[in-house]
Amino acid sequence: MRKLAAGVMLAVSALAVAGCGGRAPSLDSRVHSYLRELGRGERAVGHHEAAEVLSDGSLSDDEVDAMFAGFRECMGSAGQEVVRPTRSPIDGRTWLYDIGNLDELDASDSEANYQCVTRFSMDAAIAQAPGRMDEPLRASIELCLEQRGIDVSGRDRDLRSLTQRVGSRGADDLRTCIHAGMAELHPTLGYGLLLPEVL
Repeated sequence: MRKLAAGVMLAVSALAVAGCGGRAPSLDSRVHSYLRELGRGERAVGHHEAAEVLSDGSLSDDEVDAMFAGFRECMGSAGQEVVRPTRSPIDGRTWLYDIGNLDELDASDSEANYQCVTRFSMDAAIAQAPGRMDEPLRASIELCLEQRGIDVSGRDRDLRSLTQRVGSRGADDLRTCIHAGMAELHPTLGYGLLLPEVL
């Protein structure tokens, strides 16, 4: 079964970033603040690797890859084989994977899996700092949204931009269109979907 590298969909709250009397921070500034806040939360629960990665309010591809490498090592130490890693076409950064020896695992392995997932999770951070969406998937989502009366006109190339464009009122349509596009273009690829917080 294909799984999301960060496995669990973390429930996170958007930061309150409205200024008092001044201009609201730019989107990038808000994202940096959000990532730093996530890092402080990770440090509070003892996830020092994730905390260190997010401490500067940014998330590079090398850092995402290093966290996934740490996750694979953690899983290997627990006797669980992570195989067929694939970049998610949705955000271009999340690693999707299979557990090669899934049939051999029992309930005690679930706790080890959970510990590795939570320790190296980058779900919420990647949602706010995604890479470029797979172009055929993006085009499919754009057409689907247009058929639902939402015009995105090819301007948005990543999940965060699309989410910002459609707003909270279009979020359900966006989810539906992503699922439809994935079913059409990547029918065998399991995935998780965490839309960015609208900051």
